[in-house]
Amino acid sequence: MHVECFPKLIQLACLLPWKEDNLRSRISKFLLSVSERFGDTYVTCIMLPVFLTAIGDDADLTFFPSLRPRSAVSERLATSCVLPLLLAGVLGAPGKRKELADYSRKLLLEDNSKENRPAKHTLEIINAIRFI
Repeated sequence: MHVECFPKLIQLACLLPWKEDNLRSRISKFLLSVSERFGDTYVTCIMLPVFLTAIGDDADLTFFPSLRPRSAVSERLATSCVLPLLLAGVLGAPGKRKELADYSRKLLLEDNSKENRPAKHTLEIINAIRFI
């Protein structure tokens, strides 16, 4: 699942226009059903590291290949396309609601504290949070 499926979903999400909420919602529902079937441990140890890394955040990737964005363009795509999936499909799982609130707060507060971050990046984060 984490080797074949999640990277393909992340690639698909990066191809979607940011207004394509219908397909993004279906992907999020799929991710939520995976978390329900495989349990909280799978979400914490597998899904969360994959999606955190795909948006450029730090995660324990002992058993994973590198998924981190390597350019400014891929970082921007990750923020606008993969971040909504992380928030709604992974951290939106019933056992992760507190982590969802904490991570959303971190995104918004960190974004405001970084002076060199462009305003468009803030808009992408707000759109990702809006998607929830």
